[in-house]
Amino acid sequence: MNKKLGIINLNSNFVKLVIYEINSNGSYKLIDDIIQPISLIENMVEGKNINDFSIHKAIKIVKLYRKICLSYKITPSNIMSIITSSIKSADNYNQLMDMLNKYTGLEFKLLTEDEETLFINNSVKYSFESNNSLIININGGNTHLIYSQNNSILNSIFIPIGYINANESYLSSDNHSKLKNKIFEILSSNHIIKSYNKIKVIGIGDITLNLSKILIEKNTYPLKKIHNYTVYFKDLNKLLNKISSSNFGYSNTLCETYLIPNIFTSGLFILKTILEYYKFDAIIINSNSLDEGIFFNYFFKNSLIKFTNVLNFSINNYINNLNLQNITTNNIVDISLSLFNQLKPIHNFGINEEKILHYSSLLHEIGMFIDYKNNCDNTFYILLNLNIYGLSHREIILLSAISASHKNLNRENRYLKPFKDILNTDDIKIYKILSLFLNLSKRLNKSNYKIIESIDCTLNETSIKIKTIHNGDAELEITLANEISDEFIFLFNKKLIVT
Repeated sequence: MNKKLGIINLNSNFVKLVIYEINSNGSYKLIDDIIQPISLIENMVEGKNINDFSIHKAIKIVKLYRKICLSYKITPSNIMSIITSSIKSADNYNQLMDMLNKYTGLEFKLLTEDEETLFINNSVKYSFESNNSLIININGGNTHLIYSQNNSILNSIFIPIGYINANESYLSSDNHSKLKNKIFEILSSNHIIKSYNKIKVIGIGDITLNLSKILIEKNTYPLKKIHNYTVYFKDLNKLLNKISSSNFGYSNTLCETYLIPNIFTSGLFILKTILEYYKFDAIIINSNSLDEGIFFNYFFKNSLIKFTNVLNFSINNYINNLNLQNITTNNIVDISLSLFNQLKPIHNFGINEEKILHYSSLLHEIGMFIDYKNNCDNTFYILLNLNIYGLSHREIILLSAISASHKNLNRENRYLKPFKDILNTDDIKIYKILSLFLNLSKRLNKSNYKIIESIDCTLNETSIKIKTIHNGDAELEITLANEISDEFIFLFNKKLIVT
């Protein structure tokens, strides 16, 4: 039986509701995501207390979120209500919690700093491949740095400066140098990084999320995907200078968020200062947040799913959500990979290309859920826009294009040309060969009855001979396979002979 879970996250700058559905087969999906701005620690009474208006607004939003949860048939016992530790900068945070619990019918939990560290690390751990990471999360009331190796937290610090209090205490009076010196002083007394070898700097949270949105637009980046997007220090610095000027032309992008320009600028300045201190020239954006980390913590405590690696977890979740895997699909995967391995002497590809072919074979029919006639294009656009964890943007483009070419070959102009600035020079060749292997495997599985059980490939100077091992009449499959012999001549200068 499927189960739904609501998570309400109240922090210094917004109240957020996310709703997940967990299926009986162990897969999950996000089914709703709502966010409302609220500045709890901005304009506090005498700089110490959250004002009454903000408290009542928070209560009103939470009551609305509870109604939304009830519309999904989610009872209060299945709503996780949390408040982040940044609220503790207000003297009357206990009053806020008491009133929320009294008037909303929910029980709010104030997260400890250790819990926030765990959840943020979870958000990255289950969505990013990295053996050595520095995670930066800039909030309204503090900035959180986490250093991890092999997904295990080694060190973390909370800097008591966030984009709201930095704007009020430093930048509103143009004390940029004072703020920079304060952050430098804190970082110099906390040596959290143990090794700089192949370290990945990962940005998580609303500041880096909105930063990437703006730079993707500004730089006309062809793939509109935030997760795994790289922001370079030089671009961050240029953007910060532009925002500080009156000629900044990205107000529409900013207005789509709950971040007003002045506090967004504060967050960017904090990020720039941290990167400058450590002399990092880039940061990779993770599109997740604290909420995903809370969900993952719950999911793995209450699921039989075993986590092996990021990519397998992500792909298998989509496959199980859509019931994509069946006997025919498994056979297509097996034959595709058999072709790849037996023909390695003539293509010389490695484990990364094999990985892309493997998952292309698993996902190539995802477009069927929209429309059969246009399933190839549907497959391309669905895969291109899925949040597949564990693949680079280049790999996602290749995966999408190869999966979409299972019926029609040589569509590189249609699928790859728009992304030429992201792809490598050898990627056209990779696309053509892997698409051909998937296409041939599909032909050898045309009747969907697993008639072709396995194949045996023999290479010589002029031909590629494929002997099929089958358990019935395979005339249709063999005829269809031999129809693409010209493609093998073009790519390998060898004729395909299937028997």
